Amino acid sequence: MGFISFAGRVLFSSIFILAAWQRFNEFADDGGPAVKLLEPKYSLVKNHVTSSLGFQVPEIEIKHLVAAEIALKGIGGILFIFGSSFGAHLLVFMLNSLLSAFIAKMRKHYDLLCGCCIMSYNFSLFSFPYG
Repeated sequence: MGFISFAGRVLFSSIFILAAWQRFNEFADDGGPAVKLLEPKYSLVKNHVTSSLGFQVPEIEIKHLVAAEIALKGIGGILFIFGSSFGAHLLVFMLNSLLSAFIAKMRKHYDLLCGCCIMSYNFSLFSFPYG
């Protein structure tokens, strides 16, 4: 049973490690295509926080955010292989961000959106006590 558990951890974390490797290969001087995707989202959040809370958000280079994402995926995947709960929490964080991006694209299909929200909620509740 121990080998099956280890093999499952390796297969699950390989998804994140390969995604981090792909982002690392695309990462250039300008940060790659991920920067172009995150720039409008960051400016929207920055404007919302500035208008809602009334204080200026410090300037952050978006390629540093992409580098942090690559590091979180890679380190979380490696730690999860060796059975670390911290690595599992990093991967759950990355998985929840992936699910929220998927849900944002599925707004037109209300039934699927409700199902994804319930699935994400149940996944979060299931993973909470094991931390």
